[in-house]
Amino acid sequence: CMFLSAVLAICIGRVAGSLPTRPPRALSFLDTDLDEFEIGGLVEFASAVDESDITYYALYFGSSETIVLSPLANLPVPGLTKVNLGTNFPLPAGATHFLAYSANSNGVAWSQGTFCALYDKAIPANAPVGLAFQDTDLDLGEIGGSITVARAASEVDVTHYAVYFGSSATTLLQFVPGAFLDKSVDSLVAYVAGGTGYPAGTTHLLAYTYNADGLNYVPVALALYDTAIPQHAATSVQFVDADMGFQEVSGVVTIGKATDESIISGYAIYFASGASGPIDSLVGVAP
Repeated sequence: CMFLSAVLAICIGRVAGSLPTRPPRALSFLDTDLDEFEIGGLVEFASAVDESDITYYALYFGSSETIVLSPLANLPVPGLTKVNLGTNFPLPAGATHFLAYSANSNGVAWSQGTFCALYDKAIPANAPVGLAFQDTDLDLGEIGGSITVARAASEVDVTHYAVYFGSSATTLLQFVPGAFLDKSVDSLVAYVAGGTGYPAGTTHLLAYTYNADGLNYVPVALALYDTAIPQHAATSVQFVDADMGFQEVSGVVTIGKATDESIISGYAIYFASGASGPIDSLVGVAP
């Protein structure tokens, strides 16, 4: 009887001093902070299947799937199964994983853990340093020509350059067709086909650096000038020579206005060898 009591006491003692036997599940994290060496967002997990011997969950930064680097939080049971890092949370040096373990008053059950990889999202830190474009398409509302981008001061976190139409020096509207350039090319030049239209409200071209995590924050901007010649001619021209000398003329040239003068700044008057040209010397410009 005494022997049985001793064995029972030992068994009860082992149960009372035991660690949790069930791990947390489905640990996950998606970084919402786009700066290098900073993270943000929710570290989340699911509770263990059985929490009867768990009083809290211990979360850590890890340098591998199993090696603890530094503590993040202890979450009581019952309670939340997530930690909100906010934004600009400093990433510990060497951290590559999050680790979550079940724990109670007897300690952390290091054999009852789960992990997830920690990926630090980081867009390029530097913008291109310059942007140039000369429109060679002469129709209003369309552009064509070469866009030249000057490389960023540092390209260590850059894979490509991208050019967009913008409604201001910082607000992008739409990607410029053909203007996605691999940084490995010798010259960062995008060739825009003549007749390429642009969105309503476009005022600028915007060039960004790019990597798999996105575009850099602030682009280099260039005001977009759409080179366009008038599409509507004067409706009439009248002139009566008031000079009686041979091969000399004088008088008033009367011009009938074009039906659309929206991009007309004046009317150029030339001598010509026929009704359809070719033109010779410029007589003058009428406003």
